[in-house]
Amino acid sequence: MQTNTTRDKTIDFIKGILILFVILGHTTLGLTDMYSFDDSMNGIANVIYSFHMPCFIAVSGFLYSEYVGNASQGIFSRICHKAFNILLPYVMISVIYWIIKFTLSNLIREPVAVSSLISIPWKTIEFLWYLYALFLIYCVAYMADYVFARLLPHFNYKMELLFVLFLIIALTCYGRFHYEGFNYIAGFQMYFYLGCLIKKWLDKLDNRYAVPCRYECACRGIRHNITG
Repeated sequence: MQTNTTRDKTIDFIKGILILFVILGHTTLGLTDMYSFDDSMNGIANVIYSFHMPCFIAVSGFLYSEYVGNASQGIFSRICHKAFNILLPYVMISVIYWIIKFTLSNLIREPVAVSSLISIPWKTIEFLWYLYALFLIYCVAYMADYVFARLLPHFNYKMELLFVLFLIIALTCYGRFHYEGFNYIAGFQMYFYLGCLIKKWLDKLDNRYAVPCRYECACRGIRHNITG
């Protein structure tokens, strides 16, 4: 992970491995669609898809800084900052991706319709769902910080409570909303808080045993560079 001058290669390594799994997952699905494979190929894809995106979300939670109770920024400024960093690229890439697919509609397996361009603000195009979901997950985290800072400023188990809450939501509500954004929150917010908890527990171990934490750089510096 990284600070302003250093970079912890552990997180880079983890993200690199996850990116390889993303490529492998999409490759297995593509091969399954194009050729005849037995159920083992679908089984491989199912295993990969069961953990690679949740792990990406958990890494984002690990790198999240505002959970420590920093109230130096207002909730609106945080959301605007994240919209500029995530939501704006999501819209731009979605439009470019749609134009390419629409232009080459006769050469691709899944051509796009004009309606999919209009619905980009609330219905994602294929793999770009991740950026959209990540923006919503950050918004929920900012709002949770805002509520806890004003109602329970000294509550020490906020992350644990939020993880349990969204775990229950995932088990009971995932896939039941018409708006897919709610489904992203219901399905992935708990992994974000799981990453926050892992970081919190590592900090506690570091303080308790007074030994250098191998994630020490991450716990101090990358928040500013990644989450803003």
